Amino acid sequence: MSKSIPNNPFENQITFKEVMLFLSQSWKVLLLYGFSGVIISIFYLMSLPQKYQSTALIQIPYYAQGKLDNKDSSFQEQNLVISALKYPSFFTESNKSLCGYIDEFNSEYLNRILKISTIKNSPVVELKVTLNDKISSTECIQSIVDRLKSYQNEVNEKYIQRSNDELVKFEKKLMDLEYLMRNQGKTDQSFSLMQYYLVRDEVKFLKDEISKIKDNLKILSGNKIELLVPLYSEQIDVRPGKISALVIGFFLGILMGFLIFILRKLFLVGE
Repeated sequence: MSKSIPNNPFENQITFKEVMLFLSQSWKVLLLYGFSGVIISIFYLMSLPQKYQSTALIQIPYYAQGKLDNKDSSFQEQNLVISALKYPSFFTESNKSLCGYIDEFNSEYLNRILKISTIKNSPVVELKVTLNDKISSTECIQSIVDRLKSYQNEVNEKYIQRSNDELVKFEKKLMDLEYLMRNQGKTDQSFSLMQYYLVRDEVKFLKDEISKIKDNLKILSGNKIELLVPLYSEQIDVRPGKISALVIGFFLGILMGFLIFILRKLFLVGE
């Protein structure tokens, strides 16, 4: 009775010798696959769109002396300006139409086109906008700078109005107290020395507050968001390195040819 011989488990495997034989016999074919990969890489690089980047270098005033009320003037500090620029709701419809489609103007789109960087211990902020054409990128970043200036004016107007109201109130109260100090002692003998000193201290306090308010108003009228240098645009290359892309394409083409050889070998062995 004859015994069946089990199949060799290594029978269907590709040996190192077969691989080397294939390489020695088919290196021209592999080179052809490699050059095909290079051609595909060239078409890929040509299909990538050109990008233009516009840059604005602006100075944002901040008040290190702490003279201004933080609730109204804190917008003008760098960190809050940067925070505002990260929210699509900060921008007007005009900004959105100049910087991209309104329906697509969300946080993801904003992070893709707008880059913000700061200089340490400096009120200078650099804004960069990247779009597909030069005119759009320039108009977009100009509209963003205009939006910052407009918002600062809105904040300043509110603060100026409130400061003027306080100034009128303090000045009126100061006039009343000064009148009291000049005339009360002459008409009212009960106006004691202690009362006189209390009124004098309050007068001093009011004069100091009036002086602070006037200084703050001068700061607000003189400090504005300024464009330090003219806006400029440049074409940027967002494509990967040309040499790297061609080398990668070449080796991927060779790898593809080698994989085809292995799959073909396995298919033939299976039959």
